[in-house]
Amino acid sequence: ASAGIGLQKRLLDHDIADFERIFAVNLFGLFVCLREAGKAMREAGRGGRIVNIASVAGLRGATGRAAYGASKAAVVNLTQTAAVELADYGITVNAIAPGPIDTPLVKQMHTAATREAWKRALPLARYGEPEDVAAAALYLVGEGARFVTGHVLVVDGGYIAAGIRFALD
Repeated sequence: ASAGIGLQKRLLDHDIADFERIFAVNLFGLFVCLREAGKAMREAGRGGRIVNIASVAGLRGATGRAAYGASKAAVVNLTQTAAVELADYGITVNAIAPGPIDTPLVKQMHTAATREAWKRALPLARYGEPEDVAAAALYLVGEGARFVTGHVLVVDGGYIAAGIRFALD
């Protein structure tokens, strides 16, 4: 399940309406999809796989990403809770946490300066492609992941692993 909108705004400039709108889509929309898929899979009695889309913003704080990051962190927790609760029905629930992926929307939103800043922060020094996220999803729904549940698969070019990057003399 995936739903996502964002807003680049500093924490002290946010109002409740910003958080409500972002959580309504990013968390509550995903929750409804997850719940209904879980019910359908339970009724079918054949198990199943659910893959949610979180974000690296839900794993690490970033300036201007308070509402978006908090909503995606909630997706991580919801994924783990669902994994535990749906396991009795043979349903696995995992999430993918993408970093910067070169989608049409990102191409439109990210300035040249933003793109360069991201590339400097990424050990692989490039944006991911939508196919990278698709490959992660295919793994999580495939037979190779039948014992994987409650996991967040980070697809971010090494962003989370790198932490603060600086050159050593």
